[in-house]
Amino acid sequence: MISEIVFSKKFTSFWNGIFPHTSKFIRLVNSGLDRIDEPMPPIEDDRKNIISIVNEAGFRLFNNLNSLKDIRHVSVLNKYLKDNSGLLDSIINDSESYIKNIDKGKIWENFSISDQDKSDILEISIRLMQRFYPEHITINPVFHGCGFINECKGDILVINKNESSLKLVEIKSGDRNFNISDFRQLLIYAGLNYANRDELQIKNFELYNPRRGVSYQSSIKELCWDLGYITPEEFFEEFIFYITETITLSLDLNNSLDVYK
Repeated sequence: MISEIVFSKKFTSFWNGIFPHTSKFIRLVNSGLDRIDEPMPPIEDDRKNIISIVNEAGFRLFNNLNSLKDIRHVSVLNKYLKDNSGLLDSIINDSESYIKNIDKGKIWENFSISDQDKSDILEISIRLMQRFYPEHITINPVFHGCGFINECKGDILVINKNESSLKLVEIKSGDRNFNISDFRQLLIYAGLNYANRDELQIKNFELYNPRRGVSYQSSIKELCWDLGYITPEEFFEEFIFYITETITLSLDLNNSLDVYK
């Protein structure tokens, strides 16, 4: 069993076979992003090693504050954190433990969260609050595993009651452009949603980077067409077959070859 992150970054024969137009698509996407906010201050080179912890803490703080719809400004957030002393430090500690656990191959030197890091955490959470208020959202939606892909969690699901459909939002807070793995990750979640035959299907998506203040929105239908001239249903069926049947076919083939050894 593997994670959706591994599947999005590996298995290039599957991805390139079904979506051959990725390079041109990514160039076009990053040259035409929607500007939502001004970019946050650039990260100093000696602080880039902890950007993932800062980003995770910003999202966790947003999750913690989501039910408090009146917090959409830094001054109000600062007062709330002052009244709830220890909350921010607890979120930072949890974020540090989480990131270190999933990034075990990285050598973590001694570091401390600076005042600028804390300011970035607050700014990321506020931008997320402002961006998705007053949407009806689910944070960290669960997608049931299928085949050799484990159960996993997305970032945000927005329920569109008028269209009886879902919009999937993935938050990418790094100091970088969007890349093809980001879009593959979206497609994996949409594919798992389809495989589970959920009542509401993911029709639209958004990639949002609060650090850079940019967003890209489209539909799953347009994404599949832009990448490979196929429909979402065609992709979903190919995806489900690959993750459920290819491993069985591989085992059967290996067993057959053993007979002739």
